[in-house]
Amino acid sequence: MLYTLPDGRSFELEQVSRVSRIRDEGVDAGPIGYSKLAFHISFRGNEVIEVELPYLYSDWVEQKKKLNCIREGLLQSIREYGGEVDDS
Repeated sequence: MLYTLPDGRSFELEQVSRVSRIRDEGVDAGPIGYSKLAFHISFRGNEVIEVELPYLYSDWVEQKKKLNCIREGLLQSIREYGGEVDDS
């Protein structure tokens, strides 16, 4: 089953082998000083994509909630499709 992330990237759910936890990746190299929250989706065949949201200190909670919603939506779709995935 084809799954599309909010940013438009698509992939087959049956190819997903792991969905990492959300991590704070620290300050981005950009000039404004944004930091980055991200999780990684690993596929069979060693491909990995990163799902990320930049944030400033004041909007960390809001961005973490958004990213968690994206991650949980993906995990729910995998379960509904009948798949199992490492989500640690």
